[in-house]
Formats: sequence, C-alpha cells, structure tokens
Amino acid sequence: MRLFFLLSVIVIFLQACLEEIALNAPKKSIDNLTITGKLVHGNPSFIHLRIFKLTDFTHADQPIPIGGARVTLEDDKGKTIVIPMSEPGIYEREITDRTNDLIVEAGGSYKVKITTTATDEYESTFEVLQSVPKATLLTYELIEREGLNESGNFANNQYIRFYIDTPLEGDTNNRAFLKWDFLSHFLLVESIPDVPLPPPVHKCYIPQTLGTDKVAVFNGNESNKPTLSHHLILEEDLDQRFVYGFYLTVIQQSVTEKTFRYWDQISKIIELNGNFFDAQPGKVKGNIHNVQDPEEEVFGYFYATQQDTIRLFVKNIEDIKSRYCPLVVPLDKVPTTDPVCFDCLLIPNSSLEKPAFWVE
Repeated sequence: MRLFFLLSVIVIFLQACLEEIALNAPKKSIDNLTITGKLVHGNPSFIHLRIFKLTDFTHADQPIPIGGARVTLEDDKGKTIVIPMSEPGIYEREITDRTNDLIVEAGGSYKVKITTTATDEYESTFEVLQSVPKATLLTYELIEREGLNESGNFANNQYIRFYIDTPLEGDTNNRAFLKWDFLSHFLLVESIPDVPLPPPVHKCYIPQTLGTDKVAVFNGNESNKPTLSHHLILEEDLDQRFVYGFYLTVIQQSVTEKTFRYWDQISKIIELNGNFFDAQPGKVKGNIHNVQDPEEEVFGYFYATQQDTIRLFVKNIEDIKSRYCPLVVPLDKVPTTDPVCFDCLLIPNSSLEKPAFWVE
C-alpha cells in the first residue's frame, strides 16, 4: 500500500509538471535607430557611417536602411562638413586637408549630427582622435581542439590562431586602448573536370570580412610592459580558404577609454555562451542621443581613430583534411559538384585580378 501511494503521488506530480504554461511573448515593439561609424585619420582621411532602423529581434526582420538623412561632421572648433549618402543607409566621404577648414588630426575632437526628419535630430558626443602605435609583427600557429564536426560527432577539429606584437604607446606617450578589425583574401583554384580537353582553369582572389562574431580589444593600462607580445587576436577554422593561399589584413586602431569600454561590453555580450550562470545580455549604451528626446534609446557608437595596417601571408597548407573543390572531378561527379568549383567568379566579390599586396 505504501508503494502504491508513493507511485500515485509521483504520477500526479509529473502530470502537474507537464501542464502547459502560457507565456506572454513580447510584441514587435522595437523601433529604434542604430547609428554606427568612425572617422579615420589618414591620407586622405575618411568617415563612414551606417544608419539603420531596428524593427524587432526576430531573424526574419532585417534592419531598414535610413535614406535621405542630413549628416554632418563637426570638430571642436565649430567647423562642419556634410557627409553624403553613397547607398541606402550608408553615408561616407573622403576628407582632404582643410576641407571647409575642418582638419582631421590626432588630438582633435569630432562628433556627428544626423537629421532624419523635420523634427528628429541626433548627435554623438565629441570623440578625441587618438594616435595609434604601429604593430611590429603578425604570426600564426595551427592547433587542434576537440569539438563537434559537421556530422555532429566529437572529433579533433583544426584551427588557426593569429597573434600580434605591438607597442602600447602612441605619439602621446599614453597607454593605448586598442581595437582590431580583420579583412582577408583567399585564393581558390578551380577544379578540372576529368575530360580529354578540360577548359582553362582560373584563379580567384576572394575578399572576406573576419571576426564578425567577436570584438577584439585591449586595455593598454592592464599591462606593465611597453609592448604587447604574442597576443591572440583572432581564431579561424582551418578550412578550404587555406588550401592555396590566404592573406590576413589586421587594422589596428587606437581609441579613447570611453570607446574601449563600449566595445569591451559588446565583446562580452557576443561571447556569452548561453550558460545558466552567464550574465544576461543587456542594452549597451552608446554615445548617440536624440537632441529633442533624450529618453529615446539609440543604439550604436561613433568614434574617431588613427589606423595602422599589418598583413600576413599564410602559404598553402597541404595537410588540410577536406578540400572543398577537388583538383580533378570525375565526369560522373561533375553534376553534384558545387558550380563555384568550375567558375570561381560565381562567388560574390571574387576577382581574377591579384591584389596589389599579394606577394607569396
């Protein structure tokens, strides 16, 4: 009887746990602007700004580009220039010396103003343009780490890690707050169909933006050494991009402490892995606000910087286990082989022209 009673309680408990729970899903109520961009000191200097509207957090809805806005750049002396729209949502301009008497230089302060309608005006806070230390060395190493493969089984996957060496002081002798962006170009050689007279084989150079799933930043005040040595900045899967040749371009930027804090918070949110004990993602406050309505939430950030570029060539790595496009494709396999293996120009932004910096 005791056993029967205990089993009855367990069944009732389980049935209670399986009852449906009604959750009030949030409605599509997000209608915020996201404004991101930077001013870069160079020869020439340039400014790039993205203005989009967020609708909600679902994957089906894409940010809406805001066209027709009036965008101006202003320095701390009151000089301004207009930034034209190059495509919907994108505003950019090259700035030569003394354009409208506005000078882009290290130590100067700059902000943007955006008018989207007759009544909505937004502006950023002033950002001081920091001088950037020049990176001295870029290196890589290959590693293996256990993880899930494409079949969903545990296996030793291959990765490539990139490291940078750089001083931590710019022209001002202050410790730098560093941010890195990454571009790459990889070489793809077309496959040869196994026929008596195969068509000519082309080589395509394919650009790609890297590190979009991670923000790479460093606080120079956290080191008591004058240089940063063998610092990990990027990790990528070791895949078909490295079969024939790969160029990594690292863009090193020096930013203000306020800008560093913003991107550091973004980095922490991106790196959340969904663990129960992780901090929940929150809204990161940027430096742009609505002039008429300070309570409006505006996402994004505008900053000013110098940039230093360093590149590294990775020679063809022969021991990559899988080759996406085989060297030779049997005739019966041609219909099931990806068409890009026979026409690499089908890949977006690919080119038969070798980049000027490509030296093997």
